[in-house]
Amino acid sequence: MGQVRNTYILAEAPDALLLISQHRASEIVLAHRLRGRDAGRMGRSQPLTVPVSVELSAKESGSVESNLEVFLSLGFEVEPFGKAAWLIRSIPAFLEGRNYEEVFRGLAEELTDEELPPGLEPRLNLAIATAACRAAVKAGERLSHAEMQSLLAALSAADAPGLCPHGDPVIIALRHEELDRRFER
Repeated sequence: MGQVRNTYILAEAPDALLLISQHRASEIVLAHRLRGRDAGRMGRSQPLTVPVSVELSAKESGSVESNLEVFLSLGFEVEPFGKAAWLIRSIPAFLEGRNYEEVFRGLAEELTDEELPPGLEPRLNLAIATAACRAAVKAGERLSHAEMQSLLAALSAADAPGLCPHGDPVIIALRHEELDRRFER
C-alpha cells in the first residue's frame, strides 16, 4: 500500500493491516540468502576492478586474520596489505553497489569479541547477522512500489519472516476486528 516515514511498509493481508520494518525485512532476506538458501543470487563473489585497501586497528586486523574462513565463506577475498591493512579483491555479490568497506569493517569489529564460542559456525552466524544488518535497506530510505513488493515477496520466501537475525520483530499486524473496534464499528 505504501511507506510510512520511509521506514515502514504498509501492506494489507486478508485479515489484517500490516506494518513491516523495511530494515528488518531486508536483514532477514539478506541473511536468508547468505545462509545459502538462495545461493544462485548471493553465494557468489564479485571481483573488484581495482582492489581496495582498508586500514583497521591492530585488534581488528588480527580478527580478520583469525577469521579468514568466515570472510571467505561470505564471499570476501582479502589479503594482508601492510601492518594492519587488508586488500579487498572480491566482495560478496550481494554487496555490489553497497558500502562493502563498512560491512568489512563491521565484521572485523564484531569478530574481535573474545567471548564468541570457538568454531566456525557461531562466528559465521554472527558474521551473517552483521553483514545482513549493515547491508540492509535503512530506515529513512525511500523505496519504490516495485522495491517494496520485491522485498515483501522475498521476505515471505525467507526463513522465520517474523523475526530479524537479532531476534527483533519485523511485522506488526493490526487485525481487522481491532480496527473495527477502535472505530466503534
